Amino acid sequence: MNKTEYNEIINGTETYKEIANKLRQHIPVIIGWTDEACTHLDILFTYQAYREYGNYPQRGFMRTDLFVSILSWGAYGFEVDREKSVGYISEKLGVYGETAEKLTELINAIINELKGSNKK
Repeated sequence: MNKTEYNEIINGTETYKEIANKLRQHIPVIIGWTDEACTHLDILFTYQAYREYGNYPQRGFMRTDLFVSILSWGAYGFEVDREKSVGYISEKLGVYGETAEKLTELINAIINELKGSNKK
């Protein structure tokens, strides 16, 4: 993955591909991530989570959603159908400003990698 000199994960092609690759293998991914502007978040990604047959979460989450959890902060499940706006990511995960922009870039790049794998 792409990293800073302090081994924090940053946005970049290798980061997106590695996270998507692990998620396709049903391996949850946790990273210590930075927006490179002094914010550090611990983020857990889960994709195609197991759901008991006939059991439906109240908020309409589907097992095919990309679940993004910012530890000690918040979590949300995003459909892997199209890119999301900064405002949407900001609203759902409670991050703002440059951090929201960089986090949206990360999430959208992972969504695009996963969408590509769904076409094969």
